Amino acid sequence: MGDLISRADALDAIDNERKMLIEQGRFGAEHIVVHYARRIIEKLPGADATVVIHAKWKDIGNETVSCNHCGTLYPKECVPYLRYCGWCGAKKEE
Repeated sequence: MGDLISRADALDAIDNERKMLIEQGRFGAEHIVVHYARRIIEKLPGADATVVIHAKWKDIGNETVSCNHCGTLYPKECVPYLRYCGWCGAKKEE
């Protein structure tokens, strides 16, 4: 998955580009493209995204594993069926 940036950060970057073009006296096609890029970004829907925590199961013996992010214990027999920790939500990478 690619990087996620906020709409405000994207608009700030475009505004900084616009200011640079104005300072350099460039009012041609580049200036128009920057203007329309800003309008397009303003109209785009926001992303429904969350941070994904990646973790692994740690074998601690006695047929028990723990989440290496939060330490929650699970029976080893459950591991094939658990893609996420039920306590902290960390995605398990096996």
